[in-house]
Amino acid sequence: MYAVTHAKESTLVLEDRNGRTYRAIDAMSSWWSQVHGYRNPFLDEALATQTQKFSHVMFGGLTHEPAVELAEKLVALTPNGLNHVFLADSGSIAVEVSLKLAVQFQSAVGRPQRRGFLALRGG
Repeated sequence: MYAVTHAKESTLVLEDRNGRTYRAIDAMSSWWSQVHGYRNPFLDEALATQTQKFSHVMFGGLTHEPAVELAEKLVALTPNGLNHVFLADSGSIAVEVSLKLAVQFQSAVGRPQRRGFLALRGG
Protein backbone atom coordinates (compact mmCIF):
# COMPACT_ATOMS: atom_id res chain seq x y z
CA MET A 1 0.00 0.00 0.00
CA TYR A 2 1.32 3.40 -0.95
CA ALA A 3 0.36 6.82 0.34
CA VAL A 4 0.85 10.05 -1.55
CA THR A 5 3.10 12.09 0.72
CA HIS A 6 3.81 14.92 -1.67
CA ALA A 7 2.55 15.86 -5.09
CA LYS A 8 3.29 18.64 -7.50
CA GLU A 9 1.54 18.58 -10.84
CA SER A 10 1.98 15.03 -12.19
CA THR A 11 4.97 14.04 -10.05
CA LEU A 12 4.21 12.04 -6.92
CA VAL A 13 6.26 10.90 -3.98
CA LEU A 14 4.87 7.58 -2.76
CA GLU A 15 5.70 6.03 0.58
CA ASP A 16 5.28 2.33 1.36
CA ARG A 17 4.61 0.65 4.71
CA ASN A 18 8.31 0.43 5.48
CA GLY A 19 8.89 4.16 4.96
CA ARG A 20 10.65 3.80 1.60
CA THR A 21 9.80 6.57 -0.83
CA TYR A 22 9.48 6.42 -4.60
CA ARG A 23 9.18 9.25 -7.09
CA ALA A 24 6.65 8.61 -9.80
CA ILE A 25 5.08 10.40 -12.73
CA ASP A 26 1.33 10.00 -12.94
CA ALA A 27 0.88 9.42 -16.65
CA MET A 28 -2.74 8.29 -16.24
CA SER A 29 -4.13 10.96 -13.93
CA SER A 30 -7.58 12.35 -14.43
CA TRP A 31 -8.27 15.91 -15.49
CA TRP A 32 -9.36 16.54 -11.91
CA SER A 33 -5.90 15.68 -10.58
CA GLN A 34 -4.17 17.64 -13.30
CA VAL A 35 -6.22 20.75 -12.64
CA HIS A 36 -6.35 20.68 -8.83
CA GLY A 37 -3.33 18.57 -7.92
CA TYR A 38 -3.12 15.93 -5.24
CA ARG A 39 -3.80 16.59 -1.58
CA ASN A 40 -5.20 20.04 -2.31
CA PRO A 41 -5.80 21.40 1.22
CA PHE A 42 -9.04 23.19 0.28
CA LEU A 43 -10.49 20.08 -1.37
CA ASP A 44 -9.27 17.78 1.41
CA GLU A 45 -11.04 19.98 3.98
CA ALA A 46 -14.25 20.09 1.92
CA LEU A 47 -14.19 16.30 1.58
CA ALA A 48 -13.63 15.76 5.30
CA THR A 49 -16.47 18.15 6.15
CA GLN A 50 -18.82 16.50 3.65
CA THR A 51 -18.15 12.96 4.82
CA GLN A 52 -19.18 13.99 8.34
CA LYS A 53 -22.60 14.91 6.92
CA PHE A 54 -23.16 12.37 4.16
CA SER A 55 -20.37 10.07 3.03
CA HIS A 56 -21.77 8.14 0.09
CA VAL A 57 -24.13 8.92 -2.74
CA MET A 58 -25.90 6.13 -4.57
CA PHE A 59 -29.29 6.42 -6.17
CA GLY A 60 -30.36 2.93 -7.29
CA GLY A 61 -34.03 3.85 -7.01
CA LEU A 62 -33.48 5.68 -3.71
CA THR A 63 -33.10 9.33 -2.87
CA HIS A 64 -31.83 11.50 -0.05
CA GLU A 65 -32.11 15.08 1.18
CA PRO A 66 -29.15 16.55 -0.76
CA ALA A 67 -30.52 15.09 -4.02
CA VAL A 68 -33.98 16.50 -3.35
CA GLU A 69 -32.52 19.93 -2.55
CA LEU A 70 -30.46 19.91 -5.75
CA ALA A 71 -33.43 18.82 -7.87
CA GLU A 72 -35.60 21.59 -6.41
CA LYS A 73 -32.92 24.19 -7.17
CA LEU A 74 -32.52 22.91 -10.74
CA VAL A 75 -36.27 22.99 -11.39
CA ALA A 76 -36.43 26.56 -10.03
CA LEU A 77 -33.81 27.60 -12.63
CA THR A 78 -35.49 26.03 -15.65
CA PRO A 79 -38.40 27.30 -17.78
CA ASN A 80 -41.94 26.22 -16.94
CA GLY A 81 -42.65 22.67 -18.02
CA LEU A 82 -39.17 21.40 -17.22
CA ASN A 83 -40.01 20.11 -13.78
CA HIS A 84 -38.50 16.64 -13.64
CA VAL A 85 -34.91 15.82 -12.71
CA PHE A 86 -33.04 12.56 -13.16
CA LEU A 87 -29.78 12.30 -11.23
CA ALA A 88 -27.39 9.54 -12.26
CA ASP A 89 -24.46 7.90 -10.49
CA SER A 90 -22.14 8.34 -13.46
CA GLY A 91 -21.85 9.72 -16.95
CA SER A 92 -22.27 6.32 -18.57
CA ILE A 93 -25.51 5.73 -16.65
CA ALA A 94 -26.74 9.19 -17.65
CA VAL A 95 -26.10 8.42 -21.33
CA GLU A 96 -27.71 4.97 -21.09
CA VAL A 97 -30.84 6.34 -19.41
CA SER A 98 -31.06 9.21 -21.92
CA LEU A 99 -31.04 6.74 -24.81
CA LYS A 100 -33.67 4.57 -23.14
CA LEU A 101 -35.86 7.62 -22.45
CA ALA A 102 -35.62 8.68 -26.09
CA VAL A 103 -36.78 5.23 -27.26
CA GLN A 104 -39.59 5.24 -24.67
CA PHE A 105 -40.71 8.70 -25.78
CA GLN A 106 -40.90 7.65 -29.43
CA SER A 107 -42.98 4.64 -28.45
CA ALA A 108 -45.28 6.75 -26.27
CA VAL A 109 -46.03 9.18 -29.11
CA GLY A 110 -46.87 6.36 -31.51
CA ARG A 111 -43.55 5.89 -33.32
CA PRO A 112 -42.21 2.61 -31.90
CA GLN A 113 -40.22 1.98 -35.10
CA ARG A 114 -37.92 4.92 -34.22
CA ARG A 115 -35.36 2.99 -32.19
CA GLY A 116 -32.10 3.88 -33.97
CA PHE A 117 -29.38 6.33 -33.01
CA LEU A 118 -26.84 8.23 -35.06
CA ALA A 119 -23.30 7.37 -33.97
CA LEU A 120 -19.76 8.14 -35.09
CA ARG A 121 -17.49 5.21 -35.82
CA GLY A 122 -13.74 5.15 -36.03
CA GLY A 123 -13.13 8.63 -34.83
